Amino acid sequence: MKRLIILTVVVMGAVCLAAPASAQLRRAERALKNQEYDSALEHVAEVLADKPDNAKAYELRGRIHQEMAATGPKEEYFLHLVMMMEDFNQASELDDKLAGTIEDALRIKWITEFNLGIEAFNNARTPPADALMDENAYFMQSARHFQASSIVAPDSMGSYINWAFALLGAGADSLAIEPLTLALEWGEPDMEVFDYLSRIYISRNRPAEAVPVLEKGTEAFPESEDLQNRLLNAYVTSNQIDRAVERYGQALERYEQALRDDSLDPDTKNEINRIYTIYLYNHGSLLLQSGRHEEAIEQLEKTLERDATYVDAQYNLGAAYVNKAVEINNTISEMDDDLRARRDSLSEEKITSIEARMDELAGERRELFSLAVAPLEEAKRLGEQEGRDVSGICRVLFQSYVQTNQMDKVPAVEACADGESSGCN
Repeated sequence: MKRLIILTVVVMGAVCLAAPASAQLRRAERALKNQEYDSALEHVAEVLADKPDNAKAYELRGRIHQEMAATGPKEEYFLHLVMMMEDFNQASELDDKLAGTIEDALRIKWITEFNLGIEAFNNARTPPADALMDENAYFMQSARHFQASSIVAPDSMGSYINWAFALLGAGADSLAIEPLTLALEWGEPDMEVFDYLSRIYISRNRPAEAVPVLEKGTEAFPESEDLQNRLLNAYVTSNQIDRAVERYGQALERYEQALRDDSLDPDTKNEINRIYTIYLYNHGSLLLQSGRHEEAIEQLEKTLERDATYVDAQYNLGAAYVNKAVEINNTISEMDDDLRARRDSLSEEKITSIEARMDELAGERRELFSLAVAPLEEAKRLGEQEGRDVSGICRVLFQSYVQTNQMDKVPAVEACADGESSGCN
């Protein structure tokens, strides 16, 4: 009998402990209905202080923050949405029955915010007759709704991309960095996202931040020449030449190994060949930039063996020969200065030896300028066919003609070198 009484007391005690929590939640519901949000939050806080695993309390607090987001100050909108999501997620983890209801509510919220974003975006592009804002304001309003939808559904790639495009429409490029970065974190690789994000970094003179974006982009889309060229430029402008040379060297080894695979179908092998050619060019150009002219010439010649119409490869090959010639010319100048300074202290035999070496180097210099002519002429011809500005090519070609005493060819490029010929757009 005593045991029964004890059990009864325990049961009754449990009921008595539960009642205050339910009462507090009812008070919180009434306060929410009356838009007394601070009071509603206080009631929920008291429940959670007593019972931290009360799923209904979290769900209710999530709804309170949802309404506070809708009715409160604009600057607190996203803060309340974030707090709403934290509470809804906690409630879902604690109670599977609530999880389904919360999921449905969030789906409706996402659809609402996303559609409002589309409506504002369309108003920016085609302002309504009764427009209350200018184009930029509508774009920013659109961005706000898409940002809200991304908080509600953080795995929604469309929310991030549309948020970014709305900001780009408003001319707020630097603000678009955040949604574009989040799009890459949450979604599948997207070439358009890599393109926009990297271009923003570069336009803002932040090439070092563009590099990791472009590295991921070129790994995902190795066939994109735009991303490849932008990565090349980002390496150069951020002074990461050695890193770039190493990276392209490793990539070339991988593609060379792939090309040795006889099991590849012809289409796949052709595509790998095309990408390999781009990488050869980029590797050669980086070697040229770092002053490793012999290696650059080797890679650029390999590039042209695969594609003789590659304008930039033709030009860079010619530039590699010229740069090497200029390097030798600097050596000759240094030797000449040294000889002038020490001539009185040197024997005739030593002077003759130094002068002979200078003559030998001068011959090498002429040979290098001579070797530069053919690829530079081809680069000019191909560039003109494509409608490019070839004035830069003409200037290097002009120098090469003069250095090799081909004066009869100088007039043909002299005007072009000044940007005056019909081939210079």
